[in-house]
Amino acid sequence: MAHRNGTIAYFAPQSVLDDYRAGVLSDLLLRCSAVLVGAIGVAALAGRMIAGRTLARLHRITETARELSERDLNRRLALEGPQDELKELGDTFDGMLARLQAAFDSQRRFAANASHELRTPLAIQRAAVEVPLATGRVPAHLVPAMRRVLDACRRSERLIDGLLLLASGERGPVEKQPVDLARVARRAARTVAADGREDLEVRLELRPAVVEGDPVLLEHLVRNVLDNAVRYNVPGGTAEVTARPAAGGAEIVVTNTGPVVPEEQAARLFVPFHRGNGQRLSGDGGSGLGLSIVRAIAGAHGGTAAAVPRPEGGLTVTIFLPGPAVSRPHRGDPSWAARTRGASTSEGPYQVR
Repeated sequence: MAHRNGTIAYFAPQSVLDDYRAGVLSDLLLRCSAVLVGAIGVAALAGRMIAGRTLARLHRITETARELSERDLNRRLALEGPQDELKELGDTFDGMLARLQAAFDSQRRFAANASHELRTPLAIQRAAVEVPLATGRVPAHLVPAMRRVLDACRRSERLIDGLLLLASGERGPVEKQPVDLARVARRAARTVAADGREDLEVRLELRPAVVEGDPVLLEHLVRNVLDNAVRYNVPGGTAEVTARPAAGGAEIVVTNTGPVVPEEQAARLFVPFHRGNGQRLSGDGGSGLGLSIVRAIAGAHGGTAAAVPRPEGGLTVTIFLPGPAVSRPHRGDPSWAARTRGASTSEGPYQVR
């Protein structure tokens, strides 16, 4: 303490000043830290909201692109929001879908119209050949050629009928109603039994399995897969048809004896005109569209069709059709190939002759 001009001045120790300065700096640091943390939190929340809206639109584009197939190209994104890059991408994607839908529809219309227009001249040609052959007015040396022409006409008619059916299956069911696959399988087996090969048994194991769909298309589906099982079989072989309810719908399983099919060839059997021997045409009387029609009709009903080769020869074809208001299953579903087990009612066997 010092005296100057009658006043008294006090000098605090240095330690007190240091403590005071440290306290002020600590308080300032605490307040600045709190403000900084708050600003970072607000910025993170704002960034999350902005990024979330942007990413949500991007996820919508990605999800739609993943789920689309040639049978539901009528879906559109119709993205809302500011005219930014994502909106432009969404509009471009919608335009691409519109062009793809127009292309697929044009292809299906062409196949259906061309097949329909070809049926009449082919029927006239067949009649022009059948009538002379039936009346015996064809010279003997021309009979083999006339019969080859007749066989070619019949084969062309089968091909045209297959193309028409394939186009109808790709368009999908016009009107849906409850259909029992067990009854459909029973009728198909009787038809195949009446028109099938000799010394071949068709065995049925049927349980009520009701789905919603076009009864005509579904009957064609079962008949095609069963006809395929009978056509590509071995002498004295069998074809087994199972109809049963499944998780989320119902399924038809057709197993046959036959030649050994390589594993890598199984998936290609659903490609139009592809055969297990890798040829587009053969003399077996088929059109090469049987399993293609099966997959087209199953897909149009929201179902799946798969073929698995049997080690001893032949195939096991599994067709799943969803029940009412059930979404389409995916291949990762463990119940996709085999969905239910339990007692069932056996019918048959039908002796194909």
